[in-house]
Amino acid sequence: MLLNSLQENDLDINEFYDSIVNELKIRGWETKTQFLKNNNISPCQGCFECWVKIPGICKINDDAREILKEVMKSDLIIGLTKLNFGIYSSEYKNILDRFLPLVLPFFEKKKGEIFHQLRYEKYPSFIILGIVENSNYEKKELFRTLIHRNLMDLNSAIIETMIYEKGEDLIDFSNKFKAILTNVEVKL
Repeated sequence: MLLNSLQENDLDINEFYDSIVNELKIRGWETKTQFLKNNNISPCQGCFECWVKIPGICKINDDAREILKEVMKSDLIIGLTKLNFGIYSSEYKNILDRFLPLVLPFFEKKKGEIFHQLRYEKYPSFIILGIVENSNYEKKELFRTLIHRNLMDLNSAIIETMIYEKGEDLIDFSNKFKAILTNVEVKL
């Protein structure tokens, strides 16, 4: 499943998106894309009713409910987001915040850190791709760290990040993506 928070009419990004979808199809992956900007996804209200009143279900009845069901049926989620100062888009943050019902309100210590207990036995793996106008080490490291910290609670087997700089050679990007995808497929 692809969670795409990019604009559909950006030509550079359309080529980038098409290269990802084509590679997935070549490898036999069934793909479904959720264009987050086309969905009605309200921000998390932080009410925690998904933990205490209706466990596992957000009280907000919008498109995020169905997206979360699809997320949990998937083996691999590929996220596409623009980066501003090394941080993902507001649309992408919005859906990540709505992942809260996927974990329990209880905590446990693992490797010296505190994590939510898991609601489900299996969670998808993630490859999150950030798009930037120009990048540097600090932006890349901030993005990588932020994604890993946000998704660690889901106990995903694999969390990979990758950055595509607008104007970057699409063949170079595709080769890097293929290498990451191969690594992920080996571990799944």
